[in-house]
This record gives sequence, C-alpha cells and structure tokens, in this order.
Amino acid sequence: MPIRGLVGIIHAARHQDGGADEVDIGGLAGSPAQKAAASGLASLNATSLVVQKPADRLGVVNLEWTANKLALGAGVGASPTERNPNTVGYDQGARVYHGVDQSISNITNTILSFDNERYDTDTIHDIVTNNSRLTCKTAGKYLIMSTVAFDTNATGRRKAWLLLNGVTVITMGTVLVLAATDWCVFSLGTIYDLAVNDYVEVLVYQDSGVALLVKLGAGSAEFMMQRIG
Repeated sequence: MPIRGLVGIIHAARHQDGGADEVDIGGLAGSPAQKAAASGLASLNATSLVVQKPADRLGVVNLEWTANKLALGAGVGASPTERNPNTVGYDQGARVYHGVDQSISNITNTILSFDNERYDTDTIHDIVTNNSRLTCKTAGKYLIMSTVAFDTNATGRRKAWLLLNGVTVITMGTVLVLAATDWCVFSLGTIYDLAVNDYVEVLVYQDSGVALLVKLGAGSAEFMMQRIG
C-alpha cells in the first residue's frame, strides 16, 4: 500500500562505531521514538517505519528500505525509490591536464593538448585520441573551466577561448601584457547546455614575436567540465 502525504526524505544510517541504527526525517531531532512521535509515525527503526494513518481512517502502512540508503518519495500512488547518499546529484565530469610545457608559435591559433587525467567519470576524455577534447556523453548543463599560464614575455597579447565542436566560441579572454616578470594566467569558465557527443576544447593565441610556452604549474594547463543540471 503506498504512503500518501508523507513529506521529506528518510535517511537510514548505521553508526561507524557499530552502535545502534538511527533514522533522520527531514529536520526532526531526537531519538527514533521521539522522531516517530513528532512526525506522526507509529514506530521507526533503521530499516523500516510504520506510518499511522489519520485518526479518521483505519489501517497501518509499513515501508521497508535498505540500510544506508535514502528513500525518496515518487509521488502519490507510486512506491518510493532508493538512492545512495554518496551519489545523490550529478557525477558526470572530468578534469584533465598536460604533463609538460606546450610551445605556442607566434600569431598561430593553437588547440591545447591534455595527456593526463585527474578523474573521468563518464568516458569524457581520451589521453591519446583527440586528447584536446572533453566530450559530452550524458546530455545536460555543464560547468566548463580551464586555466592556462603563458611564460614571461612583455610583448603583445595573450588570448584563450573555450571552443564548442571546433567552431563556436562559448567564452574567451584577452590580456595585453605589461610586464616581463610574471606568467600571464587565464582562468576561463562558463555554463553551457551540451548534447551527447558535443565536445569542447581550449584554443590559445599569442603575438609576442617568438614562440612562447604554456607552462606546467600553477594549475596550468588544466581543463575540466562537470555536469550540474
């Protein structure tokens, strides 16, 4: 029998020290018995609860779920579903970097390579084939970011773009360098709605008059995308 009108998330958990189980309902505090009384439940423990119907109706509803899971309401007339509390939300994402300096020729648009991975939960990146790309495998809205640091040189401009499918600029930055004592560092970021097999890359440019290195270090060169919706 489905539960009607039960509001909130019920969280069953076991103490790490091996002690007794406990259950959290919404923001209710106290022992299981106190939570049961406060929420109108007849009884409550770590793997089941008994819901007493209102006084004008007869019957008791019993619901059981797996310990250490979240029981999520699925609507009137539908059975609740279980979720692992450690994976609630979106886990599709990847963060990659390049393990050595990359040389960028003068006045030449250059796509950066990324030959190492910090993590990849959805086969978004390949360290060998098209390793410049982060490719969407699950459609959704993604936070996309990159950090790029050019070597010291006081001449000209430095530019960086996030590029969609090799054509569309989804964000960019430009810096006119004023000093030769510091690296020129970009941090680019945007949120973009991606379809399956859309891919993004980092494009850079410099016109110092000589080849310049995109340096390894200070979070460079790093590239990431993480699904958020």
